[in-house]
Amino acid sequence: MPAQWAKYDVLYITARDLYGKELYTWSWPITSPQQFADRMIENGKDKINVTEDNESLRLSCSGVEVKLSKETGLMVAIRNKKGEISFSNGPVLINGEANFKSFKHSRDSLGRYVVVATYEGKQNFKVTWTMMPSGWLGLKYQYRANIGQEILGVSFNYPEEKINGMQLIGNGPYRVYKNRLKGGTLNLWDKKYNNAVTGETWDYPEFKGYYSNFYGARISTAEGNFVVLSSTDNLFMHMLNPAIPKGLGKANSFAGYPTNGISFLHGIPAIGTKSQKKEDLGPQSQPNLTFANGGLDTQSAVLYFDFR
Repeated sequence: MPAQWAKYDVLYITARDLYGKELYTWSWPITSPQQFADRMIENGKDKINVTEDNESLRLSCSGVEVKLSKETGLMVAIRNKKGEISFSNGPVLINGEANFKSFKHSRDSLGRYVVVATYEGKQNFKVTWTMMPSGWLGLKYQYRANIGQEILGVSFNYPEEKINGMQLIGNGPYRVYKNRLKGGTLNLWDKKYNNAVTGETWDYPEFKGYYSNFYGARISTAEGNFVVLSSTDNLFMHMLNPAIPKGLGKANSFAGYPTNGISFLHGIPAIGTKSQKKEDLGPQSQPNLTFANGGLDTQSAVLYFDFR
C-alpha cells in the first residue's frame, strides 16, 4: 500500500488471468460521501438576496435563483444566468403521509439563508433548505419510514426528453435492484442517455434505473449541466424509469419505480425472474423492513446542488 493510502478515494484490487485479461476488479471506498462533499462545496462570500410574497420565497445568489413554495415547502423553480432549469417539485416523500404544516426562514450567523418546512403525519417529514453565499444549495430531509415499503426516499421532477447523460460517481456502470447489488465498481462513470430494453434493444449499460453507493453526479441536459452531491452513506440514486418491454406487462422481471424523474432513496425494490416472484427469492428480495422506534425508523439524508 502507498504510504499515504488514507488520502486516496478508492482502493481497487484487480484479478487477471494468465493472459493478462481482467477477471474482475473489486473496489472499497476510502473517502466517505461526506468527506467528498466537504471537499467540493464552497461556502462563498456573495450576498444572498431574498424576496417573498404570499405564495413563495425567492433566494438568489451567484447567478442562481431558487423559488420555494410557502404553501407546500417544495422547490418549484430554478433559474441560472442561462435561463430556467426544469428540476422542480421536490422533495416529495414517496411513501407515507406528508401534509404541509409550517414554513420558516431566516439568515444564519454564517451568512447562509435557511428555510425549514415541516409536515404533519406519522412520517414526521421535515425539509431544511440552505442557500450558501457561493450559490450552492443544501438540502437536508428526514422522515420515519413505514415498515414493508418497496421504495423509501424522496423524488423530484425532471423531463426525460431534456436529459443527455450524466457523469456519475458511485457504483456502476450498471443499475441495481435490492437483491442484485453485487457487481458494481465505485468509480467515475460517463453515462450517455439511452433507452435500453432487454430483448428489444442492445445498448448497455442501461442509463435508466437505480444506482447504489451514490456520491454525486453532473447531469447533462438541454438546459445545461447541474451537479448534485450526497454526504450520506449508502444512498441510492434513481435516474428516470426504464420502459416496460412489449408484452411484459407487470411480470416478475420488472421492478417498481417512483413516478417522478430523479429520486434519492434509502431503500429500493427487488426484482424477480422470468419464472419466480421476487418475494420467493430470499431475504434480500423482501420489502424494506425497519424496526426502530416501535416499528418506524427515522431516515435522513443531506444533498447539495450546484445550479450555477
